[in-house]
Amino acid sequence: MGLVSLIKRFLGPRNTKQIPCPISITHQSPSTEVKQFFQPSSDYLSIVQQIAFLSPTSQTAVGTLVVGGFLVCTVGWKIIVLTAGIYGLLYAYEWLTWTNKAKERAFKKQYVNHATRRLKLIVDLTSANCCHEVQQ
Repeated sequence: MGLVSLIKRFLGPRNTKQIPCPISITHQSPSTEVKQFFQPSSDYLSIVQQIAFLSPTSQTAVGTLVVGGFLVCTVGWKIIVLTAGIYGLLYAYEWLTWTNKAKERAFKKQYVNHATRRLKLIVDLTSANCCHEVQQ
């Protein structure tokens, strides 16, 4: 149900010359009913193709633009700019403080946590074996 998919479905296969639209104009006379299909002009088709291929082709980008437009109308651009500025400052602070020393501290902390968990498993296994041997 994306914009590009709908336009491609509307335009049909690329190798056809004339594209019948689903819009039909009916003329009724007292004796017969004649249906004529609307044939779009080449100018109309070229405009639709330009809109289809110049628009963002990613469905995520279209959704982001829709949500962004909704937020601008609902919240206001000042609050969005303020929020983006605060987020940018926090990102810059994190980027500046993530030095090799900080990476080393984080790695040591992760290693200590991992080793502690593994040693606790070994202690539990050893104590269970000792209890079993004492019981025998």
